[in-house]
Order: sequence, then C-alpha cells, then structure tokens
Amino acid sequence: MTSHAAVYAAPALYDLAFGYRDYARECDFLRRAHDMFRGQPPRSFLELAAGPARHALEMAAAGVHAVALDRSPEMAAYATAKAGDRGLTLPYLVADMKSFAHPDTFDLVASMLCSGTYLLTDDAFAAHLDRVHAVLARPDDG
Repeated sequence: MTSHAAVYAAPALYDLAFGYRDYARECDFLRRAHDMFRGQPPRSFLELAAGPARHALEMAAAGVHAVALDRSPEMAAYATAKAGDRGLTLPYLVADMKSFAHPDTFDLVASMLCSGTYLLTDDAFAAHLDRVHAVLARPDDG
C-alpha cells in the first residue's frame, strides 16, 4: 500500500485524481454563504490542508486575498507554479493545520474534502480549532 506521504509527493497525480470538481462553483458558494452570514463577501481566505490549492486559486482569481497551507512542500511548489501559470500570486505556508501561525487574519477559513480526518485525537482537533480561531477575523475587525 502506498503511504500518504508518497501520494502527496506526487501533486500532479493528486490533482488529476481530485480535479474533476467544479472549484469555481464551490468557491462561489463559499463567498455567497459568507456574504449571507456576515453581510459582505470575504476579502481574505485561508485554505487549510490545501494540497494543490484549487480553492485558494479560485478565490484569488475572484479578487479575494488567498493563502494556502499544507504540510507538503511538493504541493506548495505545484500550487505556486499553477498560480504563476494563471498570472496569480498565491502565498503558500508549509505547515501543519494543528500548529500553524500566520500574522494575518482571514475573513474565511476552510478545509475542504476529508482533511479533518487527519486530526486523529481530540487534542489534535482542539489544537486545529485553536489555530483557526487565532487567524479568523472577528466581525468587528474592520
């Protein structure tokens, strides 16, 4: 059986396997949901466990300041190249979703697909939520 690390070390194959989705439509839904609940579209977006960062790329293409995060340096390099191919800039943080830090706050933070299943203990999940809380903009944050 192939390890997870081997799968994530082959970002083009991973992207091919999961690239069938309508990322633009999913991001449109996220922006509309944010607008509905917060009264304005998001100005910033953090995609956690981003892999090829398809959601972050779509958000950036829509004019939202987007940042991607994943543990895989191969995924970061792949997504950064994809951003360049599209004429976009995508900051990519190589870090763990339960122990990351970022100096900015974000209007919208999302972890798509089944990324939460990598948080195998209560402590890991709580640490993840703590990190999300730390970077999530509050409604009164300008």
